[in-house]
Amino acid sequence: MEISRNPESVGSVELESTIEALENELEHFAIATVPESHLNEDQQIAKNDIPAVKRQIKMVQEYHKNPQWKLFMDEETGNIKIFEEGNEVVFDEVGCYRVLPKDQASENG
Repeated sequence: MEISRNPESVGSVELESTIEALENELEHFAIATVPESHLNEDQQIAKNDIPAVKRQIKMVQEYHKNPQWKLFMDEETGNIKIFEEGNEVVFDEVGCYRVLPKDQASENG
């Protein structure tokens, strides 16, 4: 499903609520102050997910700065992908990105 920049579109509303929920979860699991040995299983899972969540938030923030980009969300997995003129925009763990040519994206995908 392509996510529109129109703030009234269903996809944009869902995306905003998803971002808000992710940010709330990051705040809710403020685990950086809890010693590793005291984390329960759910907290450990959440802590392991924080880098991926931050990466996805950074992806969406960059998407809003680049009007030529198209954002898609896989309805089954919830994963998001960004494309620029058919080429996938790939983000690393810290939020830096590069555009992969179509042939390279299919080899890595």
